[in-house]
Amino acid sequence: MSTPIVRRRKRPVEVATIQWTGHNIDDLIDFTGGDFLLPEHVERIFSPEFTAKVYDSIHNTWVRMKTGHHVVRGIQGELYPIAEDVLAETYEPVDEGFFRPGHTYAEVGDTTDWKFRCDTVTTHPEDGERTALGWRHFRGEWEPYAYGEDDWEIHRIVDHIDVTEAGDRHV
Repeated sequence: MSTPIVRRRKRPVEVATIQWTGHNIDDLIDFTGGDFLLPEHVERIFSPEFTAKVYDSIHNTWVRMKTGHHVVRGIQGELYPIAEDVLAETYEPVDEGFFRPGHTYAEVGDTTDWKFRCDTVTTHPEDGERTALGWRHFRGEWEPYAYGEDDWEIHRIVDHIDVTEAGDRHV
């Protein structure tokens, strides 16, 4: 063999998933932006085990899926089905107990003008404590800021809501 085989490890990436239960059609259509079809809406070549299709935009094809499969939205926005056991071996749940990059947080109740946009999370080289780095908006000014794990827990920033760039609040 003249072409070398290169071993590679999958980079840690965060993806969004939703499980197809066989009954949550509207949720799947919303999640996929309409790129989800039931067998009755497509040709009748499904074997009974396949109950739906999801559109894979990267490969420009519809992929069959079974009830119980999860639909993954990948890093390029592509959609693909994955079995639950493969999902569990490949991905782990994202820790929701700390700031997440790409999210903006505001206090519930909106009693202050405090907001924090998290750009990255890093860890201390010796003790592993997480620190969120980003921009804090307070008293009308944006400033670079860092919050540690103690700030998340002690100062009750845990009562947060995600705020989109347009300012819409999502609980």
